[in-house]
Amino acid sequence: MLFSFDTYNILFSFCLCMGLQVIGYLLGASLKSDKFTDITYSLTFAILAIVLLSHLSQPSLEHWLIFSAIIVWALRLGAYLLTRIVIIGHDKRFDEMREDKLKFAGFWFFQGITVFVVSLPFTVALSRTLPGTTGILFWPGIFIFATGLIIETVADAQKFRFKNNSKNSGKFIKTGLWAYSRHPNYFGETLVWAGVYICSVQYLNVYTHFAAIGPVYLVLILFKVSGISLLEEKYDKVYAQDAEYQQYKRSTSKFILLPKR
Repeated sequence: MLFSFDTYNILFSFCLCMGLQVIGYLLGASLKSDKFTDITYSLTFAILAIVLLSHLSQPSLEHWLIFSAIIVWALRLGAYLLTRIVIIGHDKRFDEMREDKLKFAGFWFFQGITVFVVSLPFTVALSRTLPGTTGILFWPGIFIFATGLIIETVADAQKFRFKNNSKNSGKFIKTGLWAYSRHPNYFGETLVWAGVYICSVQYLNVYTHFAAIGPVYLVLILFKVSGISLLEEKYDKVYAQDAEYQQYKRSTSKFILLPKR
């Protein structure tokens, strides 16, 4: 443990997550740049995982696999988001808050809380050593994580190519994985963190089962605060008179990959 009284590194995780957001906020606010927001999100997960693993005296295979899963996910998402913001130049989400330091700080605070809560399962897992064999849920958890990562990666790549094709200006994507879900990237993201939680279950005890809030919190955020909720509201306005979009919305699953209705 990094603090003698912080057995599961919960306090340390909170301090690190929020501290990195403060750095990101200061850079973004001073340079008036959107390039630090999303990259800081994925980078925080990676740095937290690296520090936690480095403080384990004898990491097990399971520790290394959980660590590797976080790093692979963070590198993939970070590279994608950085490439996207470099190409588009700025993020429209911050148009109303970029000049308002208080609102901008509020975004970073919320992002720090999100990283902290979502990372709780692997924070506990990378803070404990357990003797014995691999838990029965570990490999199913790895499979769910890998499935989610593939879905998220493919969905992001498909939308990225679609949006950067001038022929698709003003259109919405409805091909590839997007033919089976209106938000396949977020479905994949949910599977990623559900998988990480399942891998971490064997490390949880009566004092740390609250870590299950991680994937639950992510789903609530996606459906009620950002992600899916914001995009659905935006598309409903933009394509309110578009019969093709209305048909797509009626026939296509909102979240889970399913055949068309």
